[in-house]
Amino acid sequence: MSFISSCVKINNITKLDTGKTLCLDNYSVFIAPQGNAVATLGKEVYTLCPGDILIADKREICFFGSKVLGFSFDTEQSLEVGIFSAFPQTLPIIEAIKSESGSALYPLLELLLCYSGEPNNHPQDYNRDASLFKRAVEVLTDNIDSRISVDDLADTLGISLSHIKRIFSNYAGIGAHDYFNLLKICKAKELLLSGESVTRTAEKTGFANQAYFSAAFKRITGVSPKDFAGKLVKRRPVATPKKQPPQQKRDLPDYLL
Repeated sequence: MSFISSCVKINNITKLDTGKTLCLDNYSVFIAPQGNAVATLGKEVYTLCPGDILIADKREICFFGSKVLGFSFDTEQSLEVGIFSAFPQTLPIIEAIKSESGSALYPLLELLLCYSGEPNNHPQDYNRDASLFKRAVEVLTDNIDSRISVDDLADTLGISLSHIKRIFSNYAGIGAHDYFNLLKICKAKELLLSGESVTRTAEKTGFANQAYFSAAFKRITGVSPKDFAGKLVKRRPVATPKKQPPQQKRDLPDYLL
């Protein structure tokens, strides 16, 4: 067995259900193993081709039009985020990831992150609905401290109510109202982690009062704002990596040697 040093050290890998709209507290990586997949990262809409990977930042809302491989993880390093085109050297790593689990995922995902190259951050979907979705998210983000109805959003974009509903269903997986609430909660997490009080966070994210904010926060995240701010949330990894030697090198599966 040979060893390879990783240029990215990750911890606490969790496999993701990519059939849901996601907004995670740590980095995440998504892989299109076969066929094209429509992917939404924040306000941008991409088309992932086989072998492409998408790296999402913390608290970035993601949605996929079809099932892809997805993992979240912790790292102390700053990562480039966006869509990365497939490269010959990443294809065998992706094939290995598809069939591995547990501690074997750690060196594989680390290698994938190291070899991913430069991000191609230009959106690959330029159709009208994708452009309208981007504009809608910009409007909601700019008014994160306010309350906007779906009717107001449709009027601002100059489209019908049924059209705005279809756009969010296709590119967000949830309705515009639920998306706005999720956007608010993602912003609230940032504020709470920066030391903002629960009361001020509720005000800055446009909730009518602290009680309503706390109820919405717990409904979406599963914990109260106070507990989240106190860092009482514990992530459950799919596996614990084996103890590494002092040089922090990890085993690479034989079929990748």
